[in-house]
Order: sequence, then structure tokens, then C-alpha cells
Amino acid sequence: MKTILEPARHIPVAAEVDVLVCGGGPSGFIAAIAAARSGARTMLIERYGFLGGMATVGLVGPISKFRCNGELIV
Repeated sequence: MKTILEPARHIPVAAEVDVLVCGGGPSGFIAAIAAARSGARTMLIERYGFLGGMATVGLVGPISKFRCNGELIV
């Protein structure tokens, strides 16, 4: 098998956390909230400057349709 040798380098550590969530889409920020509420040192990193993923940038909504007392709430 052919391999490539990469030289060693020093990479700075930005933070030491128990849970690192990559992506602030709907499931990402909920995962970060759940981890933090359970006591884990949590960090959420997001590529763009906002949460919500395509639901935010694409103005997609609602993600889920909800019912209250049998009535559809949009």
C-alpha cells in the first residue's frame, strides 16, 4: 500500500471540552443544548455566522407541522 508521510507540527488547542458539536443546524444546536444541560463541557462550532442551517439560510419552514388539541398549527 502506498503511503504519504506528513511532517509533525504543533497545533494549538482552542478549548478542552467533553462534547464538540459540529454544525448549528436544527439537530446540532439541540444536541449542544442537551449536552450542556446534562453537565458536559460543550462547544458548538458553526461554519457560518448563524444557527439553523438551511432552515435559516433557505427560509425553509416550518421544519415540522405541529398539532395542538387535534388542530394543525403551521
